[in-house]
Amino acid sequence: MTLIPLARLIVWALVASVFASPNALPQTIAEEPISFRNQIAPILVRSCLGCHKTGRAESGFNLETVALLKRGGVQVQEETLVPGRPDESHLVEVIRPDAQPRMPYKQPPLSDAEIALIETWVAQGASFDVPSEEETRLVTLVDPLTVLPAVAPVTPPREPVGAVAFTPDGQSMVASFGNRLQRFDAAQGTPRGQP
Repeated sequence: MTLIPLARLIVWALVASVFASPNALPQTIAEEPISFRNQIAPILVRSCLGCHKTGRAESGFNLETVALLKRGGVQVQEETLVPGRPDESHLVEVIRPDAQPRMPYKQPPLSDAEIALIETWVAQGASFDVPSEEETRLVTLVDPLTVLPAVAPVTPPREPVGAVAFTPDGQSMVASFGNRLQRFDAAQGTPRGQP
């Protein structure tokens, strides 16, 4: 028997076994593993850490480190995060739109995509790809620029100044902007034309 017919036979056997036993299919199709560091931590830092940190841990729930997140708060402890079971995880329950109270509290809700991402991460086993669950602070995992809102500039950006030189008499200065030069009154800073 050659290699190609053997491979076909194995593939057909696998296909037949799946269709013969409908329970053999997983409940959800396996997806790419979700990274806590790159996908979940930015959501928690942006939307949750403001109220759930040392010195201001609402309901005793502190999210500064993975170990503290796992520990839970005053009201819910071991059920805060149940790996593989998003419907039993308090962390997932409180971010859903129908939660009472819904988190983040008195803030815009998480998007449907963010909620689905957290639910899927918990369903995948809630793994933490961090250097140390005890010592690594969530805020250090996130580039601060990614959690800031986008702000459009009010005025168009100006061409940067490449160099500045004063005239020998000190009355004028010349500045370079890209490939052009502009002369200014040294005392007033007003333009005087080309050098």
